[in-house]
Amino acid sequence: FNKIPPQKQMDIKMGKKIIVCEYCGRIMIDPELAGVTTE
Repeated sequence: FNKIPPQKQMDIKMGKKIIVCEYCGRIMIDPELAGVTTE
């Protein structure tokens, strides 16, 4: 895995825009928006 830069982490949390991984092409979304709970 590659580490996500802090600015991109903030963009993902804010939900400002769709963030796509530069390496694998996956769409990144904040777990809270996705309804995923972490234990």
